[in-house]
Amino acid sequence: MQGVCTKHESLQDAISSLVTTKISNRMSGSGSNMAHAVSPHYAKISPRAQSSSTLLDPLLSMSFPEHQVQKALAATGWNSVELAAKWLKSHRKDPSLDDPIPQEYILYLVPTGPLAVTLNKFWADSVRLCGRNRAHSCFPHVTLCDFFTCEDRKVETLHWALRKAGEETCGSFPRSITLSLYSSSSFIGFFINEAQASIIRIFMSSFSEEVAKGADCSVKPVSKQLHLTLAHKFSPHHQGTLEHLAKSISPAQSCEWEVVLFSRDMRFAHYQTMRTLFPFEPQNPDELTLTEGDIVFVDRTQVSAAPEGWVMAVSHESGCHGLIPENYLEKVPETNTWTQHRSYKFNPSRVQQKGTHKEGPHSAETQGQSRSILIVSHGESVEQVFGKSWLRASEGAEGAYSRSDLNLPAHLPQRTQVAEFELDPPLSSCGIFQTSLMGQALVDLPMRLDLVLSSPALRCIQTAHHILTEMRLVDQVKICVDWRLNNWSEHGESQSPQFLSVEELEANGYKVEISHKTTGPAHQNHTEGVLQSICKKKGAVTLIVTHGANVVPLAQVLLGLPNEHGDHPAEGAEKVPALALCCCEELPQGGWCMKDPPVRGITHGSNSEFHWTPFM
Repeated sequence: MQGVCTKHESLQDAISSLVTTKISNRMSGSGSNMAHAVSPHYAKISPRAQSSSTLLDPLLSMSFPEHQVQKALAATGWNSVELAAKWLKSHRKDPSLDDPIPQEYILYLVPTGPLAVTLNKFWADSVRLCGRNRAHSCFPHVTLCDFFTCEDRKVETLHWALRKAGEETCGSFPRSITLSLYSSSSFIGFFINEAQASIIRIFMSSFSEEVAKGADCSVKPVSKQLHLTLAHKFSPHHQGTLEHLAKSISPAQSCEWEVVLFSRDMRFAHYQTMRTLFPFEPQNPDELTLTEGDIVFVDRTQVSAAPEGWVMAVSHESGCHGLIPENYLEKVPETNTWTQHRSYKFNPSRVQQKGTHKEGPHSAETQGQSRSILIVSHGESVEQVFGKSWLRASEGAEGAYSRSDLNLPAHLPQRTQVAEFELDPPLSSCGIFQTSLMGQALVDLPMRLDLVLSSPALRCIQTAHHILTEMRLVDQVKICVDWRLNNWSEHGESQSPQFLSVEELEANGYKVEISHKTTGPAHQNHTEGVLQSICKKKGAVTLIVTHGANVVPLAQVLLGLPNEHGDHPAEGAEKVPALALCCCEELPQGGWCMKDPPVRGITHGSNSEFHWTPFM
């Protein structure tokens, strides 16, 4: 017990100085002091961008402070509500949770495909035969810039800048990169052909400019010759073995290069990254709880402050710090704790696609790029949740619209006749969230929408609008309103809705044009007419936003299959959920085939209205 007491007597100073030792120059005080002074640091946060709301709002509704939500999203790559919520819950006892410390970011050019497989084999063989050297602290890559910081609330600008710079450069990006092997007593690696490296530098220049304008960040591209390190700072007697392994790599192998944006916690840049070999249950309050495989950061400058055989560590999982047995740990690469945010792959299909947009609407056919048609049903509408009388139930004291449920939109679009909302309802709040998720899923795919067609129904136009907004195409691709895509069997010809005019839609912020205007003969004729119009336009990727009743019939007609429900498509509509997606691809020999959709659908449970009075 005396040994334990001695251990505790030496802990107070070690714990208080652990986090601040390496970052005192970047912070105005210790973690505990800064937590009390957090408000002034975040008082300057400007209103968040519209595109962020689908991730921010659900987390804010869980009662997390906004600065913590933004910190969690930045730490998890702005990928999903679930990941950020999990991060917040695991870091609830993190003493630095309220500290305004941004992540550090870096861009790597990473090989994929056969060359990447060969390089990974070299990594494994060189460790096995020669032991670890500095190159093994990371995966095969080409460093494109120094680490830089970005405010948590501006991280999405980095994602947008990466995509924009990639699209601007992909047309000139080399289909293959020439790599030249170089060896010295302390370095072995491949250098990139300077002519090709200049194109990569153009990409970095574009990225740096966009980030400087949009996020007020300074990105410093690498000034040295671009290279891929194979071995660095190795023992001299291993040079011959490493050179022999390096010469066995064929740099001419097929490879698609991908620019990847990573982030790391800047506080632990100079700490050792360790992994636990065994679970550890603390016996004292100053010790960390660990499971096998947990990652911790160890500051070797603080080892002397801990009892013999123990180290002071910070948990990557929770941010908490404490003592753990040193012999429970093994060293791992720092990159094991990095977060991948976004990537942009320079591949032939992207190059062809970039040419498509420069050369006009028929270039997809001339370049041999297959055409795809995505058919999607609109998001959840208020009528689907609250019934056809939703508008009357939402009237306030003077007949004005009143939001009686959070799943109703905060505001209704402006239109001449408010009563027309009964036959032409908007999306619900959940419907807007659904469509934004769909757009976020589509934005990172190697595809770009050339043509977007929509039913004139407001809920369909809103679905198309939110998808384009998340794909950052809302200012580039107009929504073509085609009346043949409406579900005319829903209300009957005697009760046709009075849809919003082009002027009304544009006044509400929807960028549209009329593609075709008609009212209802037979449904089958409508379907065939729409598809004939699309096939004439020759766009590479077309998105059709329509009603559940039309999704399957459109695909059936395109494939030449009989329509199961004939002139009564509404009979099958109940089986089609919100944002149901079908993907049809044109065959080289003519005709069309069904393919798996590029993104999955959205599945969730129901959430009925709650009345507290029966429980009281």
